[in-house]
Amino acid sequence: MTQGTDTTYDVRVTLTAGANSGTIRYSGAAFSCSGDLDLVSATTAELTLNQGITHGKCANGKVTLTQAATDAIGFRFSGDPVATGTLDRR
Repeated sequence: MTQGTDTTYDVRVTLTAGANSGTIRYSGAAFSCSGDLDLVSATTAELTLNQGITHGKCANGKVTLTQAATDAIGFRFSGDPVATGTLDRR
């Protein structure tokens, strides 16, 4: 679950080991959207990806994923609006 300015919503990021792209889906009480993620940079502790929305009315921008805990990943969307939170790792 991730939180923007005044809104809480679910985020699902799907990445495959060794791939340079993935998908993202946002869903909340008043909206849903989905799109593609393309790798920009990677370190052992952080992935930065370009987000390109293909369905719905969410903004394009950058997604940063960081190690948070064994079963969680830190999430940050840099765009309008900025959103941060923690994703459960599955």
